Amino acid sequence: MLFAEFRPFFPPPCVTLIVARTPRALHIMHRAIVAGQAPLAELDRLHRSGLRVDSVDEWGLTCLFVAAAAGELDVLEWLLEHGAHAGPINQEDGRSALHAASAAGHADVVARLLHADGADSSLRDGAGLTAPEVAHQAAHIDVLRV
Repeated sequence: MLFAEFRPFFPPPCVTLIVARTPRALHIMHRAIVAGQAPLAELDRLHRSGLRVDSVDEWGLTCLFVAAAAGELDVLEWLLEHGAHAGPINQEDGRSALHAASAAGHADVVARLLHADGADSSLRDGAGLTAPEVAHQAAHIDVLRV
């Protein structure tokens, strides 16, 4: 259900079920975050096995982007504490994690991202919109207050 809500931002779910030191493990992390089923202990395990928190999946999405769009504040905090950078953008549409959280109406995530290294509220996406403009279009007044 949550996945369909973010269809403009997310690719179809990955069907890979292999956890290994390959890009496939990253897909599993992305998928768990979207589903709201990413226990921090599992993220710790994947990180210890060599998975980089700023790696991107085949669609160019970072785990931070996925966590921001899903409103997973605890996961987002964990990713930032483990070296994730808030600056990378999705090459396909030019959106950042801040754009994703703003579009989804996650004011608490937006507030945290604004204090993260690399977050830029003036960055324009592929459509020429900043994160506040995306929130405005989606009528997320609470995000605009942040």
